[in-house]
Amino acid sequence: MIDKKTIRDTYFSLLKAHLSNPQEEYLARAAELGRELVIANIPPEDVGEMHEDALQRLGKEFTEAKLIDTANLGSQLLIELLMVYSMTFRELLEEHKRVGEKVKEAGRLREHFLKETSHRIITPVTIIGGCAQLLLESNNLDDAQKRKIRIMQARNEEVQKLVRDALAGKYLKEEEEGGDE
Repeated sequence: MIDKKTIRDTYFSLLKAHLSNPQEEYLARAAELGRELVIANIPPEDVGEMHEDALQRLGKEFTEAKLIDTANLGSQLLIELLMVYSMTFRELLEEHKRVGEKVKEAGRLREHFLKETSHRIITPVTIIGGCAQLLLESNNLDDAQKRKIRIMQARNEEVQKLVRDALAGKYLKEEEEGGDE
């Protein structure tokens, strides 16, 4: 992270160099600084203060006549910096919007997957549970067969619980909270 003093000093040096010897190189550096300012999350009002500070510092080093003669050059540097600043900011906003849309789509797909999968699982599981219950109620099973059917019912209930928890998003919430089960 760039600190404000370093940014101000960098901009002042760029402005001073550009005013002393105007070159495209300084405009390119100003553009690069504009991108860095957005990435460093420096608000536009701080950019304006940075420019004012640089002009005040230049006022102490340059004569008034020199400052008036070079005012256009100073504006060029600021305009270049602000153009790239705004373009970078717009790019970041667009990227943020695209990511937000992808997150929404992923959530929608997750919900669809969970509902579809649970429906395809819960229907046969419910049928199996119902059949197991009917078998247990019949009188023609020995104890070993009834024990196996009770085990089948217990597993069936576990699967139903898993599906209900998945639908409720329990596992996703636990993952987001960092929990394991």
